[in-house]
Amino acid sequence: MPHSNTGPPCSKVTELRISSPNMCTVIYSPTSTGWLISSLRDEDPNRTRAIFEPEDFTCKSFTGPIDPKGGGSWFLVNKNSNAIVLLNGAYQNHIPQNNYRKSRGLIVRELIQEENPLTAWQSTDLYQIEPFTLVIAAGGMLWQAIWDGSEKAIATQNSLKAHIWSSSTLYNAEAKARRKAHFETWCHTIQNNDDGLLMDCYKSLEDQTNGFLINRDEQIKTLSHTLFKCTPNMDCKLTYTELDTGMAKSTAWIS
Repeated sequence: MPHSNTGPPCSKVTELRISSPNMCTVIYSPTSTGWLISSLRDEDPNRTRAIFEPEDFTCKSFTGPIDPKGGGSWFLVNKNSNAIVLLNGAYQNHIPQNNYRKSRGLIVRELIQEENPLTAWQSTDLYQIEPFTLVIAAGGMLWQAIWDGSEKAIATQNSLKAHIWSSSTLYNAEAKARRKAHFETWCHTIQNNDDGLLMDCYKSLEDQTNGFLINRDEQIKTLSHTLFKCTPNMDCKLTYTELDTGMAKSTAWIS
């Protein structure tokens, strides 16, 4: 059972057509005690802050930071310790349209509630949904799922190796390659399962435009860090941290 306090009462989510955050960086890595997924969220600093109220899973089947505007999320986990993390964009940057029918963050919210997220991915109708990428960890496996606006693609990833994803809406191919190369030099420290070393890795690439912790003239800025860690015994912990205020909340459970 989870070790957290009971969260707020359940409520129905209204499907607002509000664009998801620009969240840019996702890392998966095996560690000395299991594995982790880390996400840095980049967004307009004036956007309403996300809400994270740790759940005990008696009300909801999932937990994670929620965007109060659209009701969706870029990072959710469920009581089976499956995780789904969202990045905006597919293979390359795209020109946004005006007729999207649903936020991509709501797709994450729908999929995490399914028993089998892969089966749900295959059957989910993504017509008139803006392009996005998902990192899915479930049952000891890892996948990358992409919707480019017209076609779905899904590929198994090696869960015994570290991976990094960068949002195509914020980073071109050159920036992605530079970030990946820098990350790979730090893989051994992340695998030591030290949260401080992970943040040191993020801070080590000192580039306000294309680094891991960015600030593009106060228009787009790295606002938060979400970290999910699990052991082979499914002893898990999810932590959400606001980087500017230092406010951190976490919840832990055994699946």
